[in-house]
Amino acid sequence: MAYFAISCVALCVAMMLIVISVMNGFLDKIEADMQAEIDRIAEEKLQEAAKEEADRIAAIEKREADMAAKEAELKAKEVALKAEQDKAAKVERARLAKEQDATRETNRLAKIEAERVADVEHQANVRSEIRKSILGYVRNGANADFLIDAIHKGEIPHIQIIY
Repeated sequence: MAYFAISCVALCVAMMLIVISVMNGFLDKIEADMQAEIDRIAEEKLQEAAKEEADRIAAIEKREADMAAKEAELKAKEVALKAEQDKAAKVERARLAKEQDATRETNRLAKIEAERVADVEHQANVRSEIRKSILGYVRNGANADFLIDAIHKGEIPHIQIIY
């Protein structure tokens, strides 16, 4: 019986060793599985964080692109408005220049007409003075007018009327 007890104890010890060995393997497997799960969760979180960061960067880039597009649109509108204003100013300058040219031409023609009228009046005054002087020598007014016309036309040599 002592042998039986020793064999039972040896069997128990052997079973304990087997159980411990199996349990160690099982625990190692559980530990490995847990570590794999922790690594997987960490990787998922990293991927999720990377995706969120990429989405955030994409959103920032989209906002910047939108702002750049709006700025470009505003700049284009400003350029178009400036071009339109420049065109309107050019048209206005041309209109003013044309108006000034027309005013100058009107003034020039008015001056010419005034000079012509003044010249006609001056000639009439000179002829009137000559007629009065000739009437002192010739008694007929028609003869005096005939004589004045002849002098004016240069038909009487060495005599001229200076207006």
